[in-house]
Amino acid sequence: MKVNVMYLGRAKKETGVSNEAYYLDRVHTVQEFIAHRICVRHQRLAEYILDGSGAILDIVAIFVGDTKVESNCGVLLKDADEMIIMPPIAGG
Repeated sequence: MKVNVMYLGRAKKETGVSNEAYYLDRVHTVQEFIAHRICVRHQRLAEYILDGSGAILDIVAIFVGDTKVESNCGVLLKDADEMIIMPPIAGG
């Protein structure tokens, strides 16, 4: 199964890419996918969006398709899902 991920704001800076595809051999929840696939590949992103226990910080906005999801809600990813990871935007 294939999941496309788009990184916005600081997530793009920390990964060095604006988007990428992941090929999964099993179903993952949003939390599992981000913590155990994306953040393993992108350690700098992990330091920015995960807390000390490996949970995704509440301030990070995650969208699957057009729906904003909570990282710990148990949403299962499906083939061809598109995910957006958007850390908080600050500045003036």
